[in-house]
Amino acid sequence: MRKGEILSVEKRLIFPDFIRLLDTKNGTSRDVPLTSKAKELLSWLPDDPNDDRMIPLTSNAFRLIWQRNLRRVGLDGVITFHDSRHEAITRFVHDYRLPVEILAKITGHKTISVLVNTYYNPTASEIAKMLTAA
Repeated sequence: MRKGEILSVEKRLIFPDFIRLLDTKNGTSRDVPLTSKAKELLSWLPDDPNDDRMIPLTSNAFRLIWQRNLRRVGLDGVITFHDSRHEAITRFVHDYRLPVEILAKITGHKTISVLVNTYYNPTASEIAKMLTAA
């Protein structure tokens, strides 16, 4: 999910197996399935009865917290939050063997070529491993 999508999620849009995104970059709502790890992480979030948002932070507050934590672990200037989107997409392919058409529905890409050319570029070695695992 994109940072803006994450910050816009309201608690009422969190279901047992997915999160419904209404405000997306491409203007189309979509349902994002939750992995078991995502479900676990959601259970850690504090429940503030005075705020309907899943993560009650402004974009700027989120950015400042992200940067502070990157500095703390020595990764400031090395990675961005958007890099986590690339990583998640790659893991969906590696760990779950999702077809690109399904992956596009999860990630919100209307154009599969953007998904493949920008976010997931497997190496020859990775492709060989997939072929031998099939």
